[in-house]
Amino acid sequence: MQTTFVILGFISLLAALVGLLKPGLVTSFLAPKHRTRLKAFGGYVAIFLVAVFMVGTTANNKSSQAKLSNQPGTNQMTSTSPKNDNTKPEVQEASIAENKEALRNLLDMLLSFKDDPEFHQKGFGAGLPYTHTWLKTLNEISQEMTVKNGYPLGLATAPNDLRQLGMEYMRSQGRENQFTRDFRQFIEEALTQ
Repeated sequence: MQTTFVILGFISLLAALVGLLKPGLVTSFLAPKHRTRLKAFGGYVAIFLVAVFMVGTTANNKSSQAKLSNQPGTNQMTSTSPKNDNTKPEVQEASIAENKEALRNLLDMLLSFKDDPEFHQKGFGAGLPYTHTWLKTLNEISQEMTVKNGYPLGLATAPNDLRQLGMEYMRSQGRENQFTRDFRQFIEEALTQ
């Protein structure tokens, strides 16, 4: 396919140059009064540019496919088959349950300190150890709770939702608003999955 576009590009470039000298030779499909140098040159240059673009696109597709086929353990026959995961389902389910419980505890902790005026002033910085530890623990959990690790999408996004909820409580000085209600609902729904 790439060769076809290279040939098309070469022919269109040649036709554009001929069209500058003798437009009637390359625009015979047009009415005689429309056979101008500008139309001949412009039309064939446009075809040339499209051909060059298509050569680049097909080259990128070939290199992407080559890279994909060179990946260890992948080929076109097994790319549609389910992923062979070596982790035991019981261990993975236990890990998910453990992280859900940890996330629930972090939500409860946030709700306990969201009204603290010191939290509103210092936020999650190291100057306030319990909020700093809260954020550090949340970041550790969020690195483990990913779709790649087998977590459902709603549960995988819950740590980020909880982080956003904490930031909004800091900004709103612990007051509820539509943002906090929505994010609490997202988190609660994720924890029931």
